[in-house]
This record gives sequence, structure tokens and C-alpha cells, in this order.
Amino acid sequence: MFQFRRISLFSLLGLFLAGSVIITFPTNSCAQDEELFNTSSIERSITTRFKLSKFDRLLIHDMIERENRVLVLSYFKFSESNTDFLSLWNKARIEHREAETFAGSAGMIGKQKAALEKALEELERRVLEMWLDDYVSGLTDVLELDRIQMDCISKIFQRESERRRKVLAKESKDGFSLNAEWDQITHERNACLRAVLDPLQLHDYNLLYATNDLIA
Repeated sequence: MFQFRRISLFSLLGLFLAGSVIITFPTNSCAQDEELFNTSSIERSITTRFKLSKFDRLLIHDMIERENRVLVLSYFKFSESNTDFLSLWNKARIEHREAETFAGSAGMIGKQKAALEKALEELERRVLEMWLDDYVSGLTDVLELDRIQMDCISKIFQRESERRRKVLAKESKDGFSLNAEWDQITHERNACLRAVLDPLQLHDYNLLYATNDLIA
């Protein structure tokens, strides 16, 4: 795909030898990555909102930290490969289910489960919003979208993200999978892409991002 927040050493070396760029290294990259792994602000928020005790916080902390780490590492992995927009959403959905299963097996009570659910929602939103921005930016560059197309594509994926959040919330509340609704969102997104992209762009999109779910 495209390496969103990283430039390979070989790419930098090639540009340097060609004399076409002045190499500067971002100073906030490591700090930004560290912030993604930090869950303290989310934990403080749910502690205040749900009036969690020290025992509650200790019970929930490890699960929040683990789920966040898995999601962030998946974000970095998918950002550096040819993958569809749905890939990180599917990973978030799987991890969300596993966290809820753990909560049940650990004997968490209502308040603890509600706090964990809110924390999962917040950390998922944080990572998936970055994924959305990066994905649309990547599509814009690779497919050479014009301004109107870029605006339409951004709205298509924003709408998809909002709908998937609602499905995740409903699955958590009702306790069963909504696979038909999940797949329907993909089908409707693909129909919208067909209306926005020209034939060549659609061909390139299929080759690069949707090899397992081609848009006819």
C-alpha cells in the first residue's frame, strides 16, 4: 500500500543520491507513536465517569492496555501493506469480542463491564480515525483523485466508519454478531465508489486495495 508515517531508508537514499530533496527527519514521530500506546487519559476518563475504585481500575487496566497495543500494532502493520479499509475494522471487531469474552470470564460486574466497553470505544475511535485519514489520503495520491472525488471518497468512508461503530455498539449490547449488517455496509460503500471513480481508477482500486472483494 503506502507507508503512511514512515519513509523507507532505501527511498530516502535514492532521493538523496538524486539530489532532489533535502532530508529532514520529523521530531514528533516517536512522540506521536508513544502517545498512541498511552491509555492513561482514557483510563482517567472512565475512572471519573464510572467512579471506579482502585480494585476496578486494576481489573480493567491490563485489558485496556492489551487491546490498545494490539490495535495500534495492527494499524502500523496494515498501514504498510496493500490492504482494504475493512482490514483494521475487522481486527478491531475481533479484539472487541475477545475483550468482552474476557470480561465475562473474569466475573466483571455491570459497572466494570460498562467502563471497559467505554474504554474500548474510545481507543478504537482514536486509532480508527487515524486509519480513516491515512486511507483517504493514500487513495487520493495513488488514484490521483481530483478535489471533488477526494471530498466524495472522504464522506463515503466517514459514513462507513460511523455505521460500523453503531454495529459494534449494537453487537455489544445485544450479545450476538450482525454479520449481514456488517457485510451490507461494504456492499453499499462499493456501490458508492463505482459512482465516484472512473473506470481506470476503479481498476487500480481493485488491484491495490480490494483483491479479495473486487468491485464489478
